[in-house]
Amino acid sequence: MNAHGPSRKRAQALGAHASVLAHDFGLRSAIASGDAALDNLAARVGLPQAYFVAADGQVLSNSDRRMDAHLAGIVAWAAEQQSEQI
Repeated sequence: MNAHGPSRKRAQALGAHASVLAHDFGLRSAIASGDAALDNLAARVGLPQAYFVAADGQVLSNSDRRMDAHLAGIVAWAAEQQSEQI
């Protein structure tokens, strides 16, 4: 058995959840309004931490509503890497 098997399966499952949630207008609206949507999502999926990245690059977290500049920089870098691959 591959040592990374369970982690890979978990990552794939979380990716599938993220894809569905990314298109959920109600969830996006709830997060934008400051509702406890990220807290509920994290609890439901069994995550200690959940993040939402808005179209403008703002990063929100279930535990700290505004993430620090370091995390925002990582998200910006990841977005640049993805756009270079397209």
